[in-house]
Amino acid sequence: MPKYTPSSTEAVLQLSDVLVLVFDTSTNKYTIKWYNSATGAWDDVVQYDGANKQFTLIPTMVQTPEIEENTPGIRLKGTETNGQDLTIRENTGKIEVYDNVAASVIGQLPYNLVLPIPLLTDAISGSGTVAAAERLYIDTGMLKNVAEAYWEISYDASALTSDGSADLIDVTDGETIDSITLTYGTSSERTRSSTNLLTATYPLKEGIEVKVQVTGDGANAATLRMARLILVIK
Repeated sequence: MPKYTPSSTEAVLQLSDVLVLVFDTSTNKYTIKWYNSATGAWDDVVQYDGANKQFTLIPTMVQTPEIEENTPGIRLKGTETNGQDLTIRENTGKIEVYDNVAASVIGQLPYNLVLPIPLLTDAISGSGTVAAAERLYIDTGMLKNVAEAYWEISYDASALTSDGSADLIDVTDGETIDSITLTYGTSSERTRSSTNLLTATYPLKEGIEVKVQVTGDGANAATLRMARLILVIK
């Protein structure tokens, strides 16, 4: 590992094998330096002027600094009031902000945006099959950047003596995209299907209308209280 040799007015904190933070007491400046293996010199990356409270990016670097290791990162340990002990790191292709005290990830890039879309405005109920009046049109571009799609429901099947079902129907093509079993004698405030609708046998796709329906046991009614489409945008 290359070693930075400080002057008599400098204090050094080693950040990684190739990065150091240097504080010059004579100028009150903090400088992050990177070891340029091509030249064998320590190049300035960024500098903070404590006297003038000004940051300066140094545009003289000819290479990008690299930290090559398993889950590489830089630890930032704040000593100010309410300062935190955090690590900015790469982990399996994502950039994470890791809280070293709580031992948990508190931020991540790229992030996932979860978008819920209602499929039902009023509850529907029936011992046979009852379809909702609402239709949702999957317009062109609606599924752009959507990596996964699911649907979830709230239901009451407490009166059933055999299982019923809730179904997501492709009205345009007349196919069932996915079904959720309503186990007799049960109810649920939220049940999500494990099927990614984008890869189902009859997938959710642009240019179709979808609706939901509920089916009881033939003699007793099942109630579908809520249904919504869940789009995961990455």
